[in-house]
Amino acid sequence: MATGSHGEHGDRLRRGGATRGHAPRIAFQRVPEGKVVKNRVHLDFEAEDEEATAAQIQALGARFLWRSSNPEDPFVTLADPEGNEFCVVRATRPPG
Repeated sequence: MATGSHGEHGDRLRRGGATRGHAPRIAFQRVPEGKVVKNRVHLDFEAEDEEATAAQIQALGARFLWRSSNPEDPFVTLADPEGNEFCVVRATRPPG
């Protein structure tokens, strides 16, 4: 399954994967910057409580980078020990 939505900056976001809870979902997002050094992959991990999950990941060695101030798009950006950035985003709930 693949769907599209608009991200925080109005750019197009493509999501693919199985139904929630059954397999990881992967999102592809267009960015204005060109490739400079090597290919990069940015992962977003969904969590019911993004703050608590980010704190758990930090306890495992991740470094805090940034927190969204947009209540409509809550997420925390972290970096692994090698500096690769990833986000913990609040899980979206299906309408209804």
